[in-house]
Amino acid sequence: MQIGIIGTQQDKRCQGISQFLEQQGVEAVFVDSCSLQEQAPWSFDGSVWRYLGRDLGTVSAWYMATYPPAMPASWTDYEDHYLYQDWYIDYMHKREHRGFMLAWLSSLVQRGVPVINPPEHMFGQQLKPLELQLAREVGLEIPKTLISNDPEAVRAFVAELPDVVYKPLTGYGICRPVSDAELRQLDRLKASPVIFQQRVQGTAVRATFVDRQLISAARLPSESLDYRNDAEYEAGRQVYQPMQLPEPIVSACQAYLERAGLLFAGIDLIETADGRYVFLEANSSPMYLELEIRTRHPITFELATALLKYANDPKAYGEAKAAGRQKQGFVPYVLPFGKDLWT
Repeated sequence: MQIGIIGTQQDKRCQGISQFLEQQGVEAVFVDSCSLQEQAPWSFDGSVWRYLGRDLGTVSAWYMATYPPAMPASWTDYEDHYLYQDWYIDYMHKREHRGFMLAWLSSLVQRGVPVINPPEHMFGQQLKPLELQLAREVGLEIPKTLISNDPEAVRAFVAELPDVVYKPLTGYGICRPVSDAELRQLDRLKASPVIFQQRVQGTAVRATFVDRQLISAARLPSESLDYRNDAEYEAGRQVYQPMQLPEPIVSACQAYLERAGLLFAGIDLIETADGRYVFLEANSSPMYLELEIRTRHPITFELATALLKYANDPKAYGEAKAAGRQKQGFVPYVLPFGKDLWT
């Protein structure tokens, strides 16, 4: 049997999954998500997809850790970002790389090949407004929120609340407080919507689900607004405190995963002083190795076990993926997959 891994050679999550599979006598087939950018040979003849000359159709299931972003080449002095002179050519290459990879992933979907997470739902997790909508619909509490590019609406929102934070609409950024400096620049907001939320005071909690079962729950105490911006986290000294999540919160998170079509996720919550749990976001390809090492929660084992389970029983994968599948709220034209996947 062959199990595929989509990611980068440097990603220790991919290395851990590969090592575990090989210990079980399973061949791990590695596809570097940056391979086209590095000019590794791919081909498709209308029937067979080949990578480095290898027929990928023999792989029974896939773990997708990362996929290629279509971002133009730039450099930063940590205050400003600057595009290289040939940024447009570079961007167009990356757009084609991403399109080719998405076409291949779409072919896996159409053939019913198990992928964790299902590509057609994993990419939907970049749509943070939809995350918040689904979380609220399954009964999870979310912060007071305004997502807008209207400066006046944001000024009114900020004026009503004592403490407001902001973050990017599609993730990949640190949560920051709204200060007078941001308020003075609100007219620039017209160019693109931003997420504004009331800050929820409390302790960060990461709940990791594999095959929609809770495998790990841990508090991440931090003095920073966003623990990822804490010096202790950046230095690899973050404290992870194993905990028990209340069953109603676990059930609501599982309902969220069903609605979102995800099998694997790291859900970020805030635990308040009065015992409430507030949903912040769900990560469809969470970083987990340091958490796993510190808590000894068997995330790699459970993830590899789920891959083997579905590789041996693709029908069970189809049933798991279909359970609670989101039938409304996704906008089909946003994602590069057929409309039939949403019905």
